Amino acid sequence: MVAWNCPGYSRGSNSVRRICTILQSVRTIHLCCKITYMHMKRQLTLCSGIAALLLCSSWLPGKPDPMAKVSWLTGTWESKTSRGSLFEEWLRLNDSTLAGRSYVLHGKDTMVLETIRLCREDREWYYIPVVKDQNEGKPVKFRMINTEGEALVFENPEHDFPQVITYRKTGKDALIAEISGKAKGNARKETFPMKRIAGN
Repeated sequence: MVAWNCPGYSRGSNSVRRICTILQSVRTIHLCCKITYMHMKRQLTLCSGIAALLLCSSWLPGKPDPMAKVSWLTGTWESKTSRGSLFEEWLRLNDSTLAGRSYVLHGKDTMVLETIRLCREDREWYYIPVVKDQNEGKPVKFRMINTEGEALVFENPEHDFPQVITYRKTGKDALIAEISGKAKGNARKETFPMKRIAGN
C-alpha cells in the first residue's frame, strides 16, 4: 500500500486526523479500483483477441470432403424399362466407401442382381461390382479415369463386357448410367436413364 502524507496530521486536532484518515481511505479505494480496472481491461482485451481468432477461423475453408466427387450418387434410383423397373441404391458407409446394389421387384420379393463397392484406395477411386452368375461370383475392379465434371467414368480394358461404366449426372435427381465397350469384337452400349426416388 502506498503511504500518503496529510499535512498537519501529526500535530493537528482529532478532527483533522479523522479527515486525513478518511482522505487516505478514499485514496486507497481509488488505487484499488484503478488496479481492478486495469486487470479487467487486460482480461477483456485477451477475450476479444480469442473471440476474433475464433471468428476468423470459422471463415477459413474447412477440410475438403473426400467423398465430394461421388456423394451425389447416394440414394435410391429407378430406371423404367420395357421389362419393368430397375432399381439402384447407394449408401455412404464411411469417408472412403459407398455401398451399392441393383435389383428388381417381383411382387413383394426383391431380386438382387448386383452388389457394388465404390471405394477410394491409394488415392484412386474404384468401382467394384459382383454380378450374380458372372465371373464366378468374384468382384471385378474398374478404375475411375475422369477427374473433372459431374460424370463418373470407370474402366477395365481387360474385362469382356463392359469395359467402361459411366454415371453422368443430368439434373439434381437425374442421371444416365451407361455400360459400353466391345463384345465379341463389336461395339456395344446400353444406357439406363434413372430418376432418384429417395435419399440425398
